[in-house]
Amino acid sequence: MLEFTCDSVVAGNADFGPPTAGKPNYVLMIGSCPGNCHEKGDHKVFGMGIHPEMSSICKAAIYDRSMPISGGVIGVGIQPGIGQYSKGQKVLGLVAGKHGPAPKSFYTLRIDNFDMAENDMRIIDF
Repeated sequence: MLEFTCDSVVAGNADFGPPTAGKPNYVLMIGSCPGNCHEKGDHKVFGMGIHPEMSSICKAAIYDRSMPISGGVIGVGIQPGIGQYSKGQKVLGLVAGKHGPAPKSFYTLRIDNFDMAENDMRIIDF
C-alpha cells in the first residue's frame, strides 16, 4: 500500500507509471492519506470526479467524499488526461478549481472493506 502526504500528486510519481499519456494499462492503486489534508499542504484540487495529475490526491479524495477528513485508505485509478477539468463548489472547505488539459487523470474510490480501513469506525452486527 502506498503512503500519501497531503501534497502527493500523480505527476512525476513513478508509482503511477511513465509520464507519457497514451493508453495506460494501470491497475487500481491502494494508498493511505493522513488526516486534515483539507487544512494542510500547498497543492490544490482541480476538477470534479476526474482530476488532472497535478491535483493533491488526498484533497481530491476528501472532495470526492472517498475519504473522511480524518484520513484513511483510498483507491486511486489512473487514466489518460482529458481536455478540461471543471470547477466545482465548496466541499468540506475545499474548492475544486478549473484546469486545462493534462497528460494523465486520476479518480479516487472509497475503500469499504473494513479489513483495510485504518481510520474508520464501523459497528458490525453479527
